[in-house]
Amino acid sequence: MGALLGIAAAVCIGTGDVLARRVVARFHVASLSVVVQSVAMVLSLAIAIALGDGWIHRDAAIGAASGLGIGVGMAAYFQAMTASNAAVTSPVVATLSAVVPYTYTVARGAVPSAVAAGGAALALLGLIVISTPGRGMDLRGDQVRRGLVFGTISGLGYGFGLSVVIEADAAAGMWPTVTQRLVAALMMIPLARVARVRWLPLRDGESPWRSRALRRTVLSGLIGGLSTVLYLAGVQIDAQPTVVGASAFPAASVLGGWWLLGDGVSARQVVGVIVTLAGIALIVA
Repeated sequence: MGALLGIAAAVCIGTGDVLARRVVARFHVASLSVVVQSVAMVLSLAIAIALGDGWIHRDAAIGAASGLGIGVGMAAYFQAMTASNAAVTSPVVATLSAVVPYTYTVARGAVPSAVAAGGAALALLGLIVISTPGRGMDLRGDQVRRGLVFGTISGLGYGFGLSVVIEADAAAGMWPTVTQRLVAALMMIPLARVARVRWLPLRDGESPWRSRALRRTVLSGLIGGLSTVLYLAGVQIDAQPTVVGASAFPAASVLGGWWLLGDGVSARQVVGVIVTLAGIALIVA
């Protein structure tokens, strides 16, 4: 069950990423992140209230600590996309986002079977294949360096955030996701002020009700919020399979880009998706 919830979270992360990519190409990352994190927080709050979850101070603090990592991870990820491109950034982010929380679950005492460990290694290999650039990548040396630097920061941020929230007690329900997203949103406000950009992805004089970019950003936030809820529910059941399943988000991003945006998909990426899914199947088996 944990692996299935992790995969569902990965699908949500990938879909939200596809929607956000269209917006971040035209607006500052801070404008996008403030809205995405705020909408995700409101959704998490509504779910926590609807489920009648109990507030536990310790677990709320764990969620807040996780939000620091998620906020840094998202801001650095979209900054990397602006400074470089996905071919450079995605392998680093995908690898660290998978390896850091998986290693953390092992350090906590989760001992995977030989088959599950092999599946995790196979899934990680698939992620690298999906994200590795093919021919025709035209980037300067400084663009590659910035992509690697911001990608590393993003991967470590996501890895930290996804690891810390594993410590939340199931009795706290979804409240850790509320504080997680609240902290992540608050982190973006000073960035928006320093960059002197709007808190909303709007052009001068544009009505919020007619903004396609804002609608996409809100939808990305709703889907992102759902991904957090699914991930937390999964790690409360079985952390290690959930972590590996959720790490498959680059595969979901590739497929979502092909389906929703008409992005080209290379034969290498198709192979990577198949290898990743095969690895996850071994973990679930």
